[in-house]
This record gives sequence, C-alpha cells and structure tokens, in this order.
Amino acid sequence: MINLYPWMKVHEYVQYTASFYARWNDQLASRLMNEWDLHADDRIGTLSVGTLQKLAILTAVGHEPDLLILDEPPPVSIHWPAAVSATDRRSRRARSSQRAVLDAHHFDLERIADTVAVLGDGRITHFGPMEELKAQTHLNLEDAFLEMIHE
Repeated sequence: MINLYPWMKVHEYVQYTASFYARWNDQLASRLMNEWDLHADDRIGTLSVGTLQKLAILTAVGHEPDLLILDEPPPVSIHWPAAVSATDRRSRRARSSQRAVLDAHHFDLERIADTVAVLGDGRITHFGPMEELKAQTHLNLEDAFLEMIHE
C-alpha cells in the first residue's frame, strides 16, 4: 500500500518532494510525468495503485540518486527506457557515473553485491560479506533472506 498525501495534486506532491533535495531534475520529473501519463492537476487520492507507484518512483528518481533499490518490481505500465536514460539503469553511463537502479525483488543483488545487510522488522538481522551469509545458511540470497525475516 502506498500512502501519499491524498489531498495534494500530483504537481504539488512533486514540488513538495523536490523541496527536500538540493539536486532535483525538473526536466526529468516533467518528462516522466508526461511519458508515464501522470496528470499534474489530478488529486493523489483519486489515483489508481499503478499510478501511485509511478508517482512514487518519479519522486524517488527525481533527485537522481546514485543508487535506487526497489523492493517490488515496478508497474508493468512503466516504460523503463524513459527511466533508463533518467536513472542510467544498467547502462554504460551508469557504470561511469556510478548511478544504478536495482530491483531487489528479482534478487540480482546476489550477482553484483559483495556485502549485504538484511532488514527484518526494522532491524538488521545480518550484515557482512555475501559469501558469509550464503555459507552460514547454505541457501541462495532469496531463501536466506526469507528464512531470516521469518525467524
């Protein structure tokens, strides 16, 4: 469930979020609003779940973070090429700028991370080398994660 401010309009929420960041890309936010069919004057409380997800992702990438980890896959309706150039997702530019978007839901972190922190119920249940976690649990990252958060 995404909880945003239902009384705000989309453009107000984007401006509100932007005010927290010294580095905010207005052109990127405008482009994604257009490409993802987000209407500036729509009230957030009237948006569908998929549209709320788009808005949440837009505000997450608007300040061009070096790393963005998504816990759930984005809505199918998000046209990732629009976000790819915005966030440099797995591109040559990403490698040179050190900016990346990772979808942790698919656990490709196992392939690229050498250190991992596992959060469960708001606390760190494991922090250390990936290989150490796998050796301790004798499981892949996804199964180890699920086992640790259900303990």
